[in-house]
Order: sequence, then structure tokens, then C-alpha cells
Amino acid sequence: MARKESTKELYQAGTAARVFYDDKNIYLGIRCTEKVRQSPQISGGAIWNDDEVEVYLDCNNDKKSFFQVIVNAKGEKMELKDGAACKLGTKAMATFSKGNGWTVEMAIPYAKLNVPAPVKGTQWRFNICRYRPKGKGFEAELITWAPLEKRFNEPKNFGKVLFK
Repeated sequence: MARKESTKELYQAGTAARVFYDDKNIYLGIRCTEKVRQSPQISGGAIWNDDEVEVYLDCNNDKKSFFQVIVNAKGEKMELKDGAACKLGTKAMATFSKGNGWTVEMAIPYAKLNVPAPVKGTQWRFNICRYRPKGKGFEAELITWAPLEKRFNEPKNFGKVLFK
């Protein structure tokens, strides 16, 4: 049986990210375009149920332990180490532009990641993910930079970032 897909529904949202670093922080700018929703969905409960982005950092490349920073479209954040709450000192903010989507900017300090500032050739396992809750006319979407199998927190499947 042939599967019918509507290109209109396939391109309602897009996600783009930029990563920078200096001797104190890793910086991320994540743009979440949105052509359908007039405003992001914020539940008022757990931020992982909202329009949100998640950054995963496996700084020691062991494919097991990782840091996770979740920021919703309102700028609320949650920081975790291997799934447990922690304090990384991430600075984050979000902005929304009606009809265009929302953007998150964050700075994550190396001091709380327990790693020195990366030098040329340093490599980490890494992922950027976006959760887009179910909305009128579309199902919930899990959008990831590195392909995953079942969920966002699969460190064995994170991509690699090489510092230059």
C-alpha cells in the first residue's frame, strides 16, 4: 500500500544550532522555527513536556555518563548529570517571535562539567535535541542532531563534536 504524505505537514518546523566556545564556556544558539503555532506550548508543569531543547555533553567520551541541559521556550532550565538534578551554572534565555518560532541561547561553564577548556583536537560526545509537543494537526516530534533509537538520553548514540 502506498503511503501518502503531505509536504505541508512535513515542513512546519525546523531546528538549527550553532556551537561556539572560549576558555570559560561552551555556547549554544538554537533556533526553532515554527510555521504553525502562534506561540510555544508551555504546560506549567515539567519543562520536558513543553516546547523545549536539550543539550547532551559526554565530556569524557565514555558513552555512559553525561550532562544534560533542558531549556524550554520560556527560558526555564533544568540541569542534570546522568539523569539526576545538578547545578552547572548554565546561563540560558529564550525569545519568541510570533509566526517565526523561538530561540534559545545558553552558556555552559566548564568548571561544573569538571573538564578543562577544550583545546584544538579535543573531542566530546554530544547531542542537541528538540521536543515539539503534539499540536493541532500534528503529532509530537522528537528532533535530534545525532540519530537515536528510542529516546534522547542514549549516550552510546550521541554524535561527536571536534573542537578546532
